[in-house]
Amino acid sequence: MAKHTSYYCKTCQKNILFIQDSPNHALHIILSIFTAGLWLIVWFFVVIGEKDWHCSVCGSKPAGSGWGVAGEIYRNLQTNNQNSIIESREHKDCPKCAETVKLNALVCRYCGYEFEQEKDISAEYLSLAGQEGEAFCLGCRTVSPKKYLYHHGKTDSFYHQCCIPPK
Repeated sequence: MAKHTSYYCKTCQKNILFIQDSPNHALHIILSIFTAGLWLIVWFFVVIGEKDWHCSVCGSKPAGSGWGVAGEIYRNLQTNNQNSIIESREHKDCPKCAETVKLNALVCRYCGYEFEQEKDISAEYLSLAGQEGEAFCLGCRTVSPKKYLYHHGKTDSFYHQCCIPPK
């Protein structure tokens, strides 16, 4: 049985469904009753081996995982601050006048500074994904297992679900 909740994923940069595989406690209680308590030993080891929460899209752990109650509070604070983080991904600062402009801007509307167009970095970063089964996400510029990435046919590149460019 799996538990589900929503946390802010730093990799995907938005609230995503997180999953934690957990044991079926009702079944373990029934087995413990029928085995006169001997199943409690097995149940104990099953609970100890309980897996951490992981993002359903990219597989990364949530911020503060493994910190108990403090981690839960930290994750809730991260989720509440998601809007400012997402907004920062949609804007950039001009290096000349330090004003905030849209991420796609080619020229700063305040001072006229011309931004360099981004190079096609896929070939440059493909070398980072050296292990077989890994690929580079052009959206968030991270290396992840291919099973968490989607192939974009038009650009022949890989993206996390949250980073797929519009059609």
